[in-house]
Amino acid sequence: MKKSVKAAVGAAMILVLAPGPARAESSEAGKAGADFGVGLLTVLTNVGYMPVKVVYAVLGGVTGSLAYGLTGGNREVADGVWVPSMGGDYVLSTDMMTGEEAVHFNGVRERPGHRATGSDDGIEGDSRERASGDSAF
Repeated sequence: MKKSVKAAVGAAMILVLAPGPARAESSEAGKAGADFGVGLLTVLTNVGYMPVKVVYAVLGGVTGSLAYGLTGGNREVADGVWVPSMGGDYVLSTDMMTGEEAVHFNGVRERPGHRATGSDDGIEGDSRERASGDSAF
């Protein structure tokens, strides 16, 4: 009987101390937990961010329309309000939350004859363009 107990304890020690898939699974579980945390943070942040962005865009749309009407149909003046307020990101992604992608609350207005690195839909330009000295304004 003592031999079987010793064998069982020895086998248990080998199983506990042996490296194997169980350790790989724990690192995968840690990554899955981190991904879940970032995803949850993204959802909770969007609960506050999205309504603020939509209200900002609606107010910008109304203000731009008033500017358009009060300036006698000057589209350039209206675009100065519409593009920044109605452009940009309406939803935050997990890449934005981890810093892998930039967040653009405002849209970027392109000036005639000047190449912008961003656009009114909030998509950032190529990093090579930014590194070469081109600016968004």
